[in-house]
Amino acid sequence: MPQAGFVELEILICRHLGSPSTQATIRPITFTLEERGIPLEDAVHIHIRLSRPWNVRAGQYVYLTVPGAGGASVAQSHPFYIAWWYRADDDFYIVLIAQRRTGFTERVFHMKDIRHNSGTRGGARALIDGPYGKEMSLDSYDNVLLFATGIGIAGQLSHIAQLLKDYYDLSAKTKRVTLFWQVDSEIQLGWVAARMQHLLELDEKSQVYSAFGRVVPRTPALTAAPEVLHIYLFVVDGFLSRDSGSTDFVKRGKRIVLTYRAMDASYLADAELGRHGGRTVISLWADSRTVDQVRGLVRRRANARVHVKCLDFCPETARHAGALPA
Repeated sequence: MPQAGFVELEILICRHLGSPSTQATIRPITFTLEERGIPLEDAVHIHIRLSRPWNVRAGQYVYLTVPGAGGASVAQSHPFYIAWWYRADDDFYIVLIAQRRTGFTERVFHMKDIRHNSGTRGGARALIDGPYGKEMSLDSYDNVLLFATGIGIAGQLSHIAQLLKDYYDLSAKTKRVTLFWQVDSEIQLGWVAARMQHLLELDEKSQVYSAFGRVVPRTPALTAAPEVLHIYLFVVDGFLSRDSGSTDFVKRGKRIVLTYRAMDASYLADAELGRHGGRTVISLWADSRTVDQVRGLVRRRANARVHVKCLDFCPETARHAGALPA
């Protein structure tokens, strides 16, 4: 992902002068697997308390500067997709997922253990530029397929939440949302495991929360409607579960299927398109191999009712599909 230059940074600082402080709290992630709590060493959640509420939309991203991270961080601004957002008391928060690499994300990762991570009103001083990002209007389609590899999941989660809200508000045509996500290591599922469960529970309980915490109950007309969200996970290495040695796939609850091999995006998309009719959109935030597979399939099918949309950033391809450089 690109970094903002010095001119953009000067503009950003000027915007924040005289305004209430924006705070970033770096929170560690624990992955619960087979009743074990496993601390993650490759990512953190960044909860940012904004100086004023935003009208956040799915698929938006921000540029983040955390001067307290040290090094050259004060002069750098890095883009992150907004994975989700919420309100707590009178404060409005957005949540980013930072995968630990080198430089800025390495320094931010270690801030989870530093005392100034809980400063005035909680958190380190942060500068935010944004939000940016185009509206993809996925809710105008009957079926939505979301493909992600690695950290690409951060760009897809907000679309799921928005689609569920619009569905139960009766403002979306969407009847089925299917997520396909591939990770390099099973522990990376912990990046968003709690959030995925939250979205599934919202779907099952027939209610969904808007960005400002308002509960939207399912109407009587929708009482018998089937659940919308279905999740397929693919782990290519770093297996942790006992199931990985005895089977290729295992069901985690009613609507999560975990497969211990790389995903075949072309096959998966073809199967979904053959099984479910109506207008379909395929949203991609994935490595180039996955993007090429899906685009190739759509070209071969030549169906005007199937559209492909890509988010602004895509994870790079490294050792194999879904891998990201260190």
